[in-house]
Amino acid sequence: MLVLLPQPSQNQPYFNITTLEGGFLSLPEQVVVSDPNPDRIATVPSLAFLLRHTSDNHKVLFDLGINKDLSKYTPATIDWIKKYFLPVSANPDVIDSLKNSGHGLTPSDITHVILSHVHW
Repeated sequence: MLVLLPQPSQNQPYFNITTLEGGFLSLPEQVVVSDPNPDRIATVPSLAFLLRHTSDNHKVLFDLGINKDLSKYTPATIDWIKKYFLPVSANPDVIDSLKNSGHGLTPSDITHVILSHVHW
């Protein structure tokens, strides 16, 4: 069944969305699929999204990427990263990407953070 969205109204608020790089990690197929090739590993981005609301001053960060300092994670998490996800790169991290996004923002400008899933 096809459901159409309503037409936009005049002065309707919306979000502008910017993709932010949050690092890269190695993702073994065995971690994400049920019948994996044990030798297949992909390098994948850890993305975050900056959402800027048009009708107010809210700046929302959707996900946080990878921390540049892996020692900030718990010992169990560090072991898990070493076992499954090396090499890991947090360059650029979300803070760098935010500063270089062209919007002149710093972490203190963010009003809300949404975590879509469990991150390290």
